[in-house]
Amino acid sequence: MIESSSALLAGAVPKALRRQDVSLRLETADDLPFLRRLYGDHRAEELARANWPIEARERFLDSQFDHQRTHFTTQFPDCDYMIVLRGRSAASARPVGRLYLDRAATVWHLVDISLDPAIRGKGIGAALIAWIKASAPAIELHVARDNPRAEALYRRLGFVEHMSTSATHKRMGWRPPTGA
Repeated sequence: MIESSSALLAGAVPKALRRQDVSLRLETADDLPFLRRLYGDHRAEELARANWPIEARERFLDSQFDHQRTHFTTQFPDCDYMIVLRGRSAASARPVGRLYLDRAATVWHLVDISLDPAIRGKGIGAALIAWIKASAPAIELHVARDNPRAEALYRRLGFVEHMSTSATHKRMGWRPPTGA
């Protein structure tokens, strides 16, 4: 039986996350403004190449965020939609990312992991994935073909590419070592 989202979050936070004052909580409607900004941050470099007025970029980002959100909630209705927080105490913790994990099947699906640009490359993503791997029977994910940093991280953490049919994403998976 899969533990509830609350039980998952109440579990021991790994040392690697505690050292960086990182915690998780379930997403709420109050997080939408932050999530929209985070989505925009991830598309900023791509949109900088577009010669669009600011208002057009903002409308595009809002539309794309809404489409992505609808896709995630439709395709992964039982997903744990979590906010990554950073701060020494609950009062000082602020959102710095999102972690979407679907544990509904025997192979867990890492739907999305996005971190604020200011904290990328500091080991937080790797620590979050290690935390998931400690409980997961197996993990699958899709990584954008134009995101070599994320793909390199997944490969370093033991993920391998599976047969992919998408022009935009690679399907990758992780299985625990035999006998583990």
